[in-house]
Amino acid sequence: FQAEDGIRDHCVTGVQTCALPISRCSLAHVTVNGEDLGVYDNTEAIEPELVERVLGEPPTSMYEGALSDFRDGWEATFESELDGSDGTDIAAVTDALASDDDTLLEALDGPLDLDAFFTFWAAEAFAGHWDGYNGNTNNFYVYGAPEDGRLRFIASGPDAAFDSRTPFDPIWAPTVSALANRLIQHEEGRARYEAELTRLATDVWDADAALTRIDAWKELARDAMTVGERRAVSDLADVVAAKADDILGAIGGDVEPAALRGDFCWVDIGTVEVEFATEYGTYPYGDLYGEGRAETTYVLRDVSYPSTANGVTVGDYDGQAIWLTISEIAPDVYLAPYVVFDPDDLVDGAVITIDGGQAEGGLLYASADTGGTFQTAAYIQGTLTIESGAAVDGADVEGVLEASVLGAEK
Repeated sequence: FQAEDGIRDHCVTGVQTCALPISRCSLAHVTVNGEDLGVYDNTEAIEPELVERVLGEPPTSMYEGALSDFRDGWEATFESELDGSDGTDIAAVTDALASDDDTLLEALDGPLDLDAFFTFWAAEAFAGHWDGYNGNTNNFYVYGAPEDGRLRFIASGPDAAFDSRTPFDPIWAPTVSALANRLIQHEEGRARYEAELTRLATDVWDADAALTRIDAWKELARDAMTVGERRAVSDLADVVAAKADDILGAIGGDVEPAALRGDFCWVDIGTVEVEFATEYGTYPYGDLYGEGRAETTYVLRDVSYPSTANGVTVGDYDGQAIWLTISEIAPDVYLAPYVVFDPDDLVDGAVITIDGGQAEGGLLYASADTGGTFQTAAYIQGTLTIESGAAVDGADVEGVLEASVLGAEK
């Protein structure tokens, strides 16, 4: 639903003519040492540069949402993607959602670009992106608009979009998110959502153009496709051809909002222990994958993970200190525990408590499944013991990390 030239005026005030920034993509036929691995999508990473490309200016803040929502106690589930993204804009949306019906829309339209949200919500529902924000509080980014700082959404991970003519049962099931769940039960909110779905189906969606593009992609990749992939493309074309009529036929039906996702229950899923030695100032300028000495031990969900390569760095992180270890636990599969703390605490003999107060910590994960980018997999609680060290560039820093790993209950 984005104009081909990437329009710079994101929304016209009071009129829903919003472009949704999206990643550019292409097809790639991948072979490794002569082995044919098939056809993959080559997708532009969702980073602040994407927003700047589309809108002409960088965002004021940016966060990744993965099982994240605007609810009390959920603030830490958003991962900052840009320095200065301190979560105050996330909290402002959460606070606005607590407003009564009479003031709800006005309250939301302060920290949130509400016109843009209705377009985003309708687009996710139209595409059947059931694993996105409104269907699963997952696979999305929010960023502060360059001109006013109000939050807007970017969808990510739409690998199951357009996979069924009835991806939601009923069509209103993209109401798992706190925003959609509240707005679908608000008379004006529901009306604006239905109006935007109608606009997308009647004025924006061009099924013929979409089918032409599908045919072109199929022809381009024909020689590398399996029989199953050819069948999947045919099924996709059937869904695309009928999508607008299916959506229009569902609008105006009985509203049965989906239940909000249950509160997270963080459980102890294992431990991580790291004995390390490095120098202060190696983060972010050192070799993150090979700096210093680190001996790591991971036990996660009763499975031990030996690490075959380790790097450890310490340095300044936007006025705080950060300690980071990156371990390769399998070919091109990495775990990276980190701790962010007050640099004044980096002294000989210090025991830094990792509990979200004195210091906060997490466990990052990267593999082919994440496109090689690090994503938060869990949080850690424990201690970072500094046997010797100082927050001075070049100072030796030695110590031990001993922490429990907290993950979402399965």
